[in-house]
Amino acid sequence: MALSDPLGDMMTRIRNAQRARHTVCVAPSSKLRANVLEALRREGYIRGYTVEEIRAGISQQWTSPHQYGA
Repeated sequence: MALSDPLGDMMTRIRNAQRARHTVCVAPSSKLRANVLEALRREGYIRGYTVEEIRAGISQQWTSPHQYGA
């Protein structure tokens, strides 16, 4: 499924996970999202993130434990 606003989708996933008191958030990854996640980590909004390859060279996802909320 194509997303028209990938950054908005990522921020909504993080916000929804925090409100639901989940300890981690998992979503599709891209270079743009990784750069934004790095800025969020640097500013203290998230503890960190990891990028995991799901299928060889095809798709990736990121996982982020939350700094606040849980």
